[in-house]
Amino acid sequence: MLAANDEEAEKECITESLEWGTHIDKNKTDVNENPSGAYNKLSEALRQSFPHEATCSMFCGGKKCKYCCCDTWKEDEQAVKGLYSHWVTENILAMSRPITKYVKQFDIISQFKRLGLTAIINLQLPGEHYSCGDGLHNNEFSYRQQDFMDAGIFFYNFGWDDFGVVESMTEMLDMVKVMQFAVTEGKVAIHCHAGKGRTGVLIGCFLVFQNRVTANEAVHYVRSRRPGSVQTAPQVKCVQDFERFLRPYRVVFHIHADSPAFNLTQFLSRQKGILHGFQARKLKFLPKIIYVICERLLQLAKKKELLHIPTDKSVAVELETAPSALRISRTIQNKNDGMSSNPSLDGLSLDEVPDGPTTHRHSINGIHGQGEVLEEVNHICQALANEKLSTQDSQLVTNYEKKLNEEDAAWDNLRQENNPYVLSQLLWNWLNQLKDPVLRAQYAELMFDHVEDPHTALEKMDKGCRTTIMYLMKFLVQLQPIQEELECDILLRLISSLMHKTLEGQARGSSFQDIPASANSLTEIKHVEKMSVFGFFYNLLEALEDVNQA
Repeated sequence: MLAANDEEAEKECITESLEWGTHIDKNKTDVNENPSGAYNKLSEALRQSFPHEATCSMFCGGKKCKYCCCDTWKEDEQAVKGLYSHWVTENILAMSRPITKYVKQFDIISQFKRLGLTAIINLQLPGEHYSCGDGLHNNEFSYRQQDFMDAGIFFYNFGWDDFGVVESMTEMLDMVKVMQFAVTEGKVAIHCHAGKGRTGVLIGCFLVFQNRVTANEAVHYVRSRRPGSVQTAPQVKCVQDFERFLRPYRVVFHIHADSPAFNLTQFLSRQKGILHGFQARKLKFLPKIIYVICERLLQLAKKKELLHIPTDKSVAVELETAPSALRISRTIQNKNDGMSSNPSLDGLSLDEVPDGPTTHRHSINGIHGQGEVLEEVNHICQALANEKLSTQDSQLVTNYEKKLNEEDAAWDNLRQENNPYVLSQLLWNWLNQLKDPVLRAQYAELMFDHVEDPHTALEKMDKGCRTTIMYLMKFLVQLQPIQEELECDILLRLISSLMHKTLEGQARGSSFQDIPASANSLTEIKHVEKMSVFGFFYNLLEALEDVNQA
């Protein structure tokens, strides 16, 4: 279990340290000013219209290409000797395409090893700029990528036209996530032909994604480290378009009326686009916000975690990339990671819910579960059942909702939040803010029809709904032993949030006859339906308890 003050506490993805270069004075530059292209429209049009051999001769220098011949490069233009290269961040190197004779002459692979560079991302199309420098190997690239892969260096190829932009922002997001993975493994070198246009675009988009800087600031920053980067106006626009593309992906709470509302399926789809690595695999069908809140509440209750998502890069890594990416795979095993082999939350499967009628639950001295109720658990349960926050706590909830939409650092703060009332309210708010309830009308009908057989009903629900319900119910089981009255109050509140319906009154024990038939709310559940819904969740809880105690 992760401790809030432990050095091994899980962290959100680490942002890149941005140290502005000398080519742009940040103090004299409005970093949010719209950057212009390096070329005028006529120059851009000429570069696009000329055939490759003419382009190489007119603009690059042909056999004496200024990006393929190191004779004219200054010392400070070769972060790696034999490459026209600059460090954009301490982990990201922008460079011109490697040339085989220089790879050998300057032992560039050994330099990569010494500098900690563990991946190359090539943004060229095979066969381009074939008239530059010494030409190409097998009509593909100017160096043998296999030489780098044989040395244990990852190689990825995402090609698009010189001076151009990607066809879709989804494709750019795929590249950025590959780059994000590469940076977790070590340092990454990125190149196109000159290492300015397409290379600058990808690095700029990565900084927009990873550091949440604006597109304009990202372009200005990259240019401060590598002059002339992001060469054309369309390339500048590409970075700006990517920033706009990411905005809906960042929304966790629907707190602004002018932004589109979302349901569970839409949220999971967006979440899939943003998450990577273990989080993407393990939270495929579970909202991250629910996972983070519930695991933190379990920590505060001094209970075992439900789902472990390691962040250390020394455990096995499985990377899903776009089809156009060439890569060498490697897996580093860590025998002590305690990791399940299940790739997602399928571990919370229907196998844990017996098929057929469940048996009735019994409480001992008004307590469900074995053992004594811990003081910490009782405090958490009171927070979950509470329906009225203090003014101070309400403000904290509002602040969290705003910050989680704006800053990745807010996730780290949430993981260390010690106020269970704030955490609990965030959980209920998120469920209640969904455009459609998690338990839509057709699923409610399934519950009414299968009160005594939760397995059958869950089996017919979509994976997102089923996984979310199973996780929340297992969370409640994990808190046990719990006072019976508090458990019922929490269960009623959970049902209300999942269905967007208000269940008034208390339901005690396995008999539902004492649930009041009236409900003073705009959206109330009929008495018979209320008994059925509560009975379904009560029986599901019982089934999960039996498995937990087995």
